[in-house]
Amino acid sequence: MEKYTNSCRVLVSLLQKQNHKHRNQSPPWFIGLSVFMVSQYQGIRSRLPQEFFLYTRPVNNKCIFINEREVTQDFHLLPGSYVIVPSTAEPDQQCEFILRVFSRKHILEEQGENPSPVLCCKKIADKQDELETVIIRYFEKHPEINVSQLQMLLNKGNWTSARQAPVKFSLDACKVIMAQLDVRASGTLNMIAFLNLWNQLLSHHEIFQRRDIDRSGFLKLSDLQAAIQEKGITLS
Repeated sequence: MEKYTNSCRVLVSLLQKQNHKHRNQSPPWFIGLSVFMVSQYQGIRSRLPQEFFLYTRPVNNKCIFINEREVTQDFHLLPGSYVIVPSTAEPDQQCEFILRVFSRKHILEEQGENPSPVLCCKKIADKQDELETVIIRYFEKHPEINVSQLQMLLNKGNWTSARQAPVKFSLDACKVIMAQLDVRASGTLNMIAFLNLWNQLLSHHEIFQRRDIDRSGFLKLSDLQAAIQEKGITLS
């Protein structure tokens, strides 16, 4: 997607919740999301007409459906009004889901009859955008990174609040991450795999910061359970 100078970076994450008894044995639905610009309908509080979706192309051109618990897409959007439409690939498939939107500056409104999405907002600092630019440039020189390079890039991020001591990824932790993500058993990661990891870490960090009300750097048991449930996982 072309990036404009006056655009705003927006990260949209769609997580499907599996609440049935055999959720661990049942594969997730194929899910995806579409983002539409709705300037001509700005201010309308009712459901968009069917003609809108027949003749309007989404910003992401085509909705790609993936059978994963979470689908994340990155956008650079011009100023305006947008609607996010999550969906399954096949009709008559129902599931609860969590929709998260991360941006530097935005106003979110939840509309519709008995809406089910949970919208969670967070301002992303300019420094985070600068970091991701640095990371992308790094991958232009190094298309594949090893575990030491993974540790170096992860430790460029700020994973704490102002009151907490800096948190760094150890080499052993990065070896575990590499082992989980390196499906080719090559001992390296490419940029796509790393950015997916980066976005997951941002999502986890945002949940932790929101649940860590007293900014102690630790979660109480009840807060930890709530944080895990927010990711669609149920534990005793």
